[in-house]
Amino acid sequence: MEKGCQRRFEFETIRLERRGQRRGTGTPLSHAGRESAHIFCRGAVNRMAGGREILRSYFYDCEPYQSNPPTSEENTRFGKAQRFHHALDQIPRFQVRLGKLEFRGIDRQGNRIFHQKRVDIQMGVDLVLLAAKNLISDAAILAGDSDFLPAIEAAKPEGVVIHLFHGERPHTDLVAKCDERTKIDQSFIDSILK
Repeated sequence: MEKGCQRRFEFETIRLERRGQRRGTGTPLSHAGRESAHIFCRGAVNRMAGGREILRSYFYDCEPYQSNPPTSEENTRFGKAQRFHHALDQIPRFQVRLGKLEFRGIDRQGNRIFHQKRVDIQMGVDLVLLAAKNLISDAAILAGDSDFLPAIEAAKPEGVVIHLFHGERPHTDLVAKCDERTKIDQSFIDSILK
């Protein structure tokens, strides 16, 4: 059986596994309607898979923070995120994996500070496990920072080819460690929406 493609799509992140797994931490998509998110995600995964069979896609994200008790705005935002994640879970071979958003205080301008927890490590663990079990031949990662370099460096000796999908200014170490690179620009996005 042919090994598939592993993908990570990072809006912050979507990643594809074996026959194409995807993950993401994505707020831009979470504002899309159910149907448009469904269409966009399927199109993005297919485009990133480059014709390879897709076994499963993962979308990595965090639900919005809610204070105790939550405000009506927080409840609304949380409800929308849950509906968005549920819609993604309905896509065949697609799985949402959630981390946690933690409140860390207030900055000097009075803005609340939040940090995502568990998302990066979930993706890194998945990438390394899939590579070590010889379940993937390729991993596509849509990312820009260097948080995943240890996982990438662990997957490559297992024979996994790392495909980086990135925005305008990805981290130079990330670019250097990935085997193939594709810039996400307007033409890339337009090709998905056709």
